Amino acid sequence: MRDAGLRGLHLLLVEDDYLLASGLQEALELEGATIVGPYPDVQGALRGIALATVLDGALLDVNLGDETSFAVVEALRGRGVPMLFLTGYDDSALPAIYGDIPRCRKPVGLAELVRELNSHLVRVG
Repeated sequence: MRDAGLRGLHLLLVEDDYLLASGLQEALELEGATIVGPYPDVQGALRGIALATVLDGALLDVNLGDETSFAVVEALRGRGVPMLFLTGYDDSALPAIYGDIPRCRKPVGLAELVRELNSHLVRVG
């Protein structure tokens, strides 16, 4: 999968489960991505967005403990950054305003995640 198209991409990772975040970070870095984060909460993610000079995409857990990542979504939309939800929720549990954001249901395998990233996040040109 080394030629899957993640090489050189800067991806924001927002996930509150430490083990899952660490595993995702390691796997995506092995695929060539540079991970911004991971951040376990909204405040950290917003700081990361503000400090990042390059963001090619974002992977967002919807539920971050007792908060949601929706404020992060709005900050990313303000910068025109494409994103992907990583969630255990089904589509009906998310607000309709976020219906355009692609989703990967947890647990997600690396091959599926890379495929989704290539399909939805990678900008051509």
